[in-house]
Amino acid sequence: MKSRLLDSIQRGRPIVGVSHVIQDESVTETLRDVELDFLLIDMQHIAITIE
Repeated sequence: MKSRLLDSIQRGRPIVGVSHVIQDESVTETLRDVELDFLLIDMQHIAITIE
């Protein structure tokens, strides 16, 4: 699920489910940025756990 979400973000596609409800591009962009932040935090946590 996460890799599919990250793939969508990297390709610049709106997150599935968001674009159907929200057509405002700026809101979709904001949600994409927030989601990316969560993914980056999660990846950092995983990296720290491995170390």
